[in-house]
Amino acid sequence: MITSQEILPVGTFRKTHGKQGELCLTAEAFPESLRPQFVVVTLDGINVPFVVQSFRQHGADYLLCLEDIDSEERARMLQGKPVAVLRRELPADYEEQLPVSGLIGFSVMNEKQQRLGTITDVDDQTANVLIRLDNDLVLPLHDDLIEEVSIEQRYLVMTIPEGLVAMDN
Repeated sequence: MITSQEILPVGTFRKTHGKQGELCLTAEAFPESLRPQFVVVTLDGINVPFVVQSFRQHGADYLLCLEDIDSEERARMLQGKPVAVLRRELPADYEEQLPVSGLIGFSVMNEKQQRLGTITDVDDQTANVLIRLDNDLVLPLHDDLIEEVSIEQRYLVMTIPEGLVAMDN
């Protein structure tokens, strides 16, 4: 059985593509160099691996053909489902390739290990990248403020400028 610790969420099967069962993957955190042998979809609470028969980029998305998904009808069963990859398939330099949008869902803590919230949105449309947490706190995402990142455990430790966040000690 594949556990949640063994996989990394990368996106969602947004729609079917064509009549042969091809699926369109909208990926938030997909390393460019990764060509997965498997993708994992959670069905009825079980992480189910699917063998990837073909994989190609299609604009900002990816088109995948999966083993045993050979019709539009079968592909529709996976439409809207979150997609993950096996961590063991990630390239060694994955952390350097992680786009800032891949931080959505990460917990954020300050340097005193106090939890600040979970990242719900990343605004990278300006020179100063901002992250929004689930409590509506907005923080600048700058290399000088990042102390630690754990891709495995999905958290980020930041040095928060004094006065930006009121924390009870």
